[in-house]
Amino acid sequence: MNYARRTTTNPPILLHLLLFFAIFASRPLLAHYCSINREIDKISCPYRWQVMSKSRVYSDANVLRPKEYWDYESLTVQWGDQHSKTPSLVFEYVNNTDFKVLYPTLTDYDIRYYIYELLKALDYCHSQGIMHRDVKPHNIMIDHVLRKLRLIDWGLAEFYHPGKEYNVRVASRYFKGPELLIDLQDYDYSLDMWSLDCMFAGMIFRKEPFFYGHDNNDQLVKIAKVVGTDELNAYLNKYQLELDPQLMLLLEGTAENPGPNSLMPIISILFH
Repeated sequence: MNYARRTTTNPPILLHLLLFFAIFASRPLLAHYCSINREIDKISCPYRWQVMSKSRVYSDANVLRPKEYWDYESLTVQWGDQHSKTPSLVFEYVNNTDFKVLYPTLTDYDIRYYIYELLKALDYCHSQGIMHRDVKPHNIMIDHVLRKLRLIDWGLAEFYHPGKEYNVRVASRYFKGPELLIDLQDYDYSLDMWSLDCMFAGMIFRKEPFFYGHDNNDQLVKIAKVVGTDELNAYLNKYQLELDPQLMLLLEGTAENPGPNSLMPIISILFH
């Protein structure tokens, strides 16, 4: 290895350089020339030293690599061990557009089309006995040019078995069904349909998320202010559930069945 030699008459500058490399370099580049103890201020180093090659100074970028190493287009796929039995999933590429950018531009027909496509995906999912449990805009990939929709992120998906109790810590808060907000573990496929409805409402009213609660209790209150408490009370009575007293206080004064007029405050905010 070739080295360049350099003589300096300014020891303080050299010491500062040595201290910099000793602290921040990925490895002690001057280990052969310097001894550095924990007090930092005790540094002994000769004023005349040798500069190492670039391949050692820049340890994270080895300039001795051939051109092909950095040319990704020239790479070839190596399948590796075919008998490792390690499961792998390869999905199609979807040129997705961020929903925050795409949704405000969708026409009435676009919204109906993509909701229909999502319904088809959920219909197939449910026909196979699977609940997705995390339907939300972040998990809907849309290639608007090709008008292609894909439902992704199946990490929370679960097979449905009647009567089985499931974890309520699923789905994102803004798309959680009331059963999750009151800790009912005996839920079913309708969980996904509620999430879809929340997403649908957000697309129509240009309000994302449509129900914006600060916590689970506030989320339930936001829902009750729009759809009323009639069905909620019937739901609680059917399954013999009791709400937290603090939540009951929050729900006091909420209309039992507000009807279409409950949407007027939302509409006035959106279009003014």
